[in-house]
Amino acid sequence: MATLSVQPVIEAGVTPTYASAASGGDVAPNDGTMFVHVKNEHASATRTITFTPSTTSVTDDNYGAVTKAAIALTVAAGGDEFIGPFKTTLWNNGSGQVAITYSDSGADIKLAALSFDKDKIA
Repeated sequence: MATLSVQPVIEAGVTPTYASAASGGDVAPNDGTMFVHVKNEHASATRTITFTPSTTSVTDDNYGAVTKAAIALTVAAGGDEFIGPFKTTLWNNGSGQVAITYSDSGADIKLAALSFDKDKIA
C-alpha cells in the first residue's frame, strides 16, 4: 500500500504527476479538499476503483441512522474519472487518509491525488 502525494491545484494551474496503482491498494491524505483523478490505461478492459469510508453508519438530525456505502467507480478502457472531495468525518481513517483499492490488482490504473481550496487562492 502506497501513500499518494496530494498536489494542490493553484491559480496558475497544475500539471499533475500520476502514480501507478499499488496492487494492495493506496491511501491519500485528506483534509476535505482532496479529490482523485483516475486514468484507466488499459486498451479494452474497464477497471473498478473502490473508495471505502472509515465510518459506515452515522446519525443525521434530519434523516436518523444513515449508512455510508463504499463507492465503486468504474472507469472505461482508455477513460478517466474524477472523484471527491471526501468529507473527513466519513472517509478518513485514523491517519487522516482515504483508502483506495482496485480491481485487477491495479493493473493499468494511474492516479493523481489533487486538492483545491478556493480560500487559499489569491
